[in-house]
Amino acid sequence: MAFLFTVLGEWYVEGKVISKSTWLGMFMVLGGIALCVHSKTR
Repeated sequence: MAFLFTVLGEWYVEGKVISKSTWLGMFMVLGGIALCVHSKTR
């Protein structure tokens, strides 16, 4: 799931469709990384 968010986020950032989408993508990437770290530390 976290990996999916990271991929989607990277796609948003690379696509740079709209500024909002880029920010959304960045948040998705950060969220995905945070989920990965959270699940690993658990």
